[in-house]
Amino acid sequence: MTPEEVVMLAAYVHALCPAQKIDQYTPDAWADVFDEVPTYSLADCREGAARVAGRQPFVAPAEIIAEVRKIREARLDAFQYEPTPGETGKESIARRRMQVVACASGARPAVLAVAGARPRPELQAGLDNIGAMPAGSDGEQQPAARRGSGLYSKPCPKCEALVGRPCRTPFGKLRSTVHAERKSAGKESRPVRDARAALSALTPEQRAALLSDLGVQP
Repeated sequence: MTPEEVVMLAAYVHALCPAQKIDQYTPDAWADVFDEVPTYSLADCREGAARVAGRQPFVAPAEIIAEVRKIREARLDAFQYEPTPGETGKESIARRRMQVVACASGARPAVLAVAGARPRPELQAGLDNIGAMPAGSDGEQQPAARRGSGLYSKPCPKCEALVGRPCRTPFGKLRSTVHAERKSAGKESRPVRDARAALSALTPEQRAALLSDLGVQP
């Protein structure tokens, strides 16, 4: 933070804790403490101060720093590095360091949506057969069938998987393929081929669930 921001932080703490003594020398003393964490922003320090003031009558600079450290660590919980094709090891280290700093400060989301990238295979399958996504009796969005197969349009006679749900192993784990018995039962089913019409047929809840899975804000 800049010296001016430290002054603003001290004034904010005084507003939070009126009984705490804050004078003209306080910002100078606090500036020496916050010099140890130059990347901490005023916004994060205000949030940290508010957290401390919410549980005790006085707020010390060290307590603010401890809270800001928690805030920044929480932002990094889901951090994913975005590499550049052909980068060297040295470039990768420098680029990762910059992304970590940006993510911790809140300037970069933990996970970036890469332009032009295809969704995960299971989500792409849902797009290819968007009309084959019926909702279960509990209203939960069901997995979609693979394109052109219609294999999930019938229940599985082997593991008793419901319509729209993937087959499971005897131990209850999801299978990447369907049982042979289900293939035979689903041969007569016809997959939906008009994705636009299928999309318009989705309920608002189904559409919102699909967009949420794709990481798109409706």
